[in-house]
Amino acid sequence: YTWFRVDGLALGALLALFVRSAGYTEKRLFRLGIACLGGAAVLAIIGIPFGLLTRKTLAGDSLLYTFCSLTFAGGIAVVLSGFVPTLTSVARSPSLRWCGGLSYCLYIVHWLIFGWWDALFGKYPPRVVAALGGFGAICIRAVSVFVITFVLSELSHRYFEGPVLRLKRFFAYV
Repeated sequence: YTWFRVDGLALGALLALFVRSAGYTEKRLFRLGIACLGGAAVLAIIGIPFGLLTRKTLAGDSLLYTFCSLTFAGGIAVVLSGFVPTLTSVARSPSLRWCGGLSYCLYIVHWLIFGWWDALFGKYPPRVVAALGGFGAICIRAVSVFVITFVLSELSHRYFEGPVLRLKRFFAYV
């Protein structure tokens, strides 16, 4: 549902614009993050009667997405501000930076891999469920899709996206 995702996209765009603006300071970014987290808390309290936690209504679903968007935007702003050094150092770790480099392809490919998995093996193959139980089958599916998605994303980044991105040097940027 695109209309449930627009606020998340807008918050991400506004956050990116803010950190590139003349009025940007780390202190202001931290305050913005706290404001987003506060807004998410208020939305959670207001949204409970509308099914925010149970997702039984359209209003509950839409509020849940907005709650998540505010929470993540606030968390990202707090981490980027540097006011919580432990979180900032974790966010700057090489493994998360690698994931960030692959993130778009991960986003695009993971549903495709889930679809292929389900078409080939069934969502939760009865033999796997019988051998490992329902939770075991979920874990096998999740880990398999996770690994395949990361491998394909790394191959795409290395052999497709990287070479295409290196062509940017031939085009002027004004």
